[in-house]
Amino acid sequence: MQNIGKKLSEKFTQETAEKIQAAAELAKETVSENTAKTILEELLELKTDSETICAAFLLQLLKNGKINAEDAAKKFGKSTTELAELVKKIQELPKKSTSDQKTEVLRKIMLSMSKDLRIIIISFADKIIELEEKPSKEAAKEASEIYSPLAHKLGMNRIKNIIENKSFEIQHPKEFKALEASIEESRESREKQVEIVKQILRDKLKSAGIEAEIYGRTKHLHSIWKKMQNKHKKLEEIYDLLAIRIITESVKECYQILGIVHEQWHPLSSEFNDYIAKPKPNLYQSLHTVIIGPNQKPIEIQIRTKEMHYIAETGIAAHWKYKKEQSDGEKLDKKLSWIKEAMEWMQDSEKAKEFLDSLKLDFFENEIFVFTPKGQAIELPEGATPIDFAFAVHSDLGFKIDKAIINGKAVPLDYKLQNGETVEIATSEKQQPKRQWLSFVKTSKASNKIRQALQIQAVTKKPAKIKQMAIKSISIKSAEDKTLKLSKCCKPVPGDEIMGFLTTKRKISVHRIDCPNAKASQGQRKIDVSWDIKGKGSFSVALKINAVEKPGLLSELLNVFAKFQARVSSANAKTTLNKMAECNFEIEIKNLKELEQIMEKVQAIKGVQTVSRS
Repeated sequence: MQNIGKKLSEKFTQETAEKIQAAAELAKETVSENTAKTILEELLELKTDSETICAAFLLQLLKNGKINAEDAAKKFGKSTTELAELVKKIQELPKKSTSDQKTEVLRKIMLSMSKDLRIIIISFADKIIELEEKPSKEAAKEASEIYSPLAHKLGMNRIKNIIENKSFEIQHPKEFKALEASIEESRESREKQVEIVKQILRDKLKSAGIEAEIYGRTKHLHSIWKKMQNKHKKLEEIYDLLAIRIITESVKECYQILGIVHEQWHPLSSEFNDYIAKPKPNLYQSLHTVIIGPNQKPIEIQIRTKEMHYIAETGIAAHWKYKKEQSDGEKLDKKLSWIKEAMEWMQDSEKAKEFLDSLKLDFFENEIFVFTPKGQAIELPEGATPIDFAFAVHSDLGFKIDKAIINGKAVPLDYKLQNGETVEIATSEKQQPKRQWLSFVKTSKASNKIRQALQIQAVTKKPAKIKQMAIKSISIKSAEDKTLKLSKCCKPVPGDEIMGFLTTKRKISVHRIDCPNAKASQGQRKIDVSWDIKGKGSFSVALKINAVEKPGLLSELLNVFAKFQARVSSANAKTTLNKMAECNFEIEIKNLKELEQIMEKVQAIKGVQTVSRS
């Protein structure tokens, strides 16, 4: 525990560090030294406060009758003891292996989180201790059905991996040992291959003046085993056993590094994912790409900032820390909207059961990727339908879905989507969600939205007429004007000819004059709009680039954007069957003139055939 003691003294005052060590030492009456060390290390990685760490150990003493609440409060403080006592009460529910019991455990944890987010951290620590000290298939099953998917949902990947691995070892000991031995046998050759790539990257990034940490990362055993089971593959067929992770300072450098990687090695276009532009629901952000490395073997490369890495590893704990350090919690509350939504569901025990089912639904299914007509990748569980796809893109699209077209062919709404398909949704204003949809949708988002809509339909009254705003014309002085909405369909920028329409939300929707949606809105009340941008500001614009595929293409494109200081907020690229590259970018620019200059420079790149706004 010497190294742990050093970490404690670096983070806490001497008095606080000694209190934490005292709690850990006392807990050894019920917890082994190795387990105590693991828990301490993980809680320190989460950067939790001293009360959380002490409460995690104090809980073990309270549960086993080694100390009473009164003595605990004297030794470790009232608030620390109350934290431990609250988790203890949650766990004092009758021990049954029924789904109702699991629902009630989850419901109590989630409701307690609304009072103090530290409750979930202590609950995870307690579950890890149980799996280590009192392993049983029942405990492992509960961990894999409740705690592992909840950790995933909260973005706490370190905790999720520990729980999944230990549950896997307890539930399937033979498979665990066999897989562990097989991976160890091939480790040396894989690490040599990765080391070559790492050294080349170090040299290239140094030449580019980019500072970054580069290291190898082994996928945990449960993840490998799950992939082998779902895809019916042998160990040697799983390409991402060992991956490379690059951690840098800024988002701009992430995209620059991506360009350098693709310039050096041939990427597998189908395996590129931009989770920076489109974060996962649990707030995870990173660029993922797969390159053909030495010996013609694929290697996965992940690129992210330091902040993204911390959030990817610790999830909600990072945001809880942020809220303590910042007086303005608005940014945090926006990021934790899922928690707020979950709290509402937890108030009702029947809805809580649906929530538990949705955890299993979302996180124990194999994942597929399908594409929008513009090439944006949408991640869904295997067996997902066009309705799931529509809700994943936007709730309004899900509510109004009328028909689905897959790769140019119409399919029924209960069709099971296949990996790599392109999905187009046709909508109808007359369409409303149907109860029948609940029998085949796969994602919790679709299921929850449909249920909410069905409840609303049952009580909806005829809406009152909206008072029209007395507006004849308006000048756009900023992209942040709250009375305006620059339409996402055509993304107008200063210099574009534009037109405005008064929406039912009493806002003005601004379109480019050549936008098809603007022409379709002619029945709405038209408002004269004009540009009057005087100060600095940036506007989002989407570019579609078709080019002959070649090494370094992405790097050349990113360099053009960098020269104009046009921030890349989204990037998506794929290769067609005829060896053409289709690249879609969303960039931030000042005005139409700058955009035209960028498009001109892009068009001048060798191999680029067309550049257009999309």
